[in-house]
Amino acid sequence: MNDLRTAAKMALEALEESCTPRLSTWHYAAYDAAITALKAALEQPEQRREWRGLTEEEIESIWDGYLSDYQLQMIRTIEDKLKEKNAL
Repeated sequence: MNDLRTAAKMALEALEESCTPRLSTWHYAAYDAAITALKAALEQPEQRREWRGLTEEEIESIWDGYLSDYQLQMIRTIEDKLKEKNAL
């Protein structure tokens, strides 16, 4: 299983298969509410959070201000690669 959306689809399928009128009124209502909620959630477009990088001050505070320009550039290069890799 690779993500929450996949898990939600699997849960929806399982609920739909097991939700029958033979269930007690309370159970049937609970299943129906869960199915409705899952369907509504899955209809929503996937939301991606915007990348938020570290500020120069945050990076320097982590390293107690002992960064050379080269080290700072190396950190930014790594951050850019991570940003690229996570942009789908």
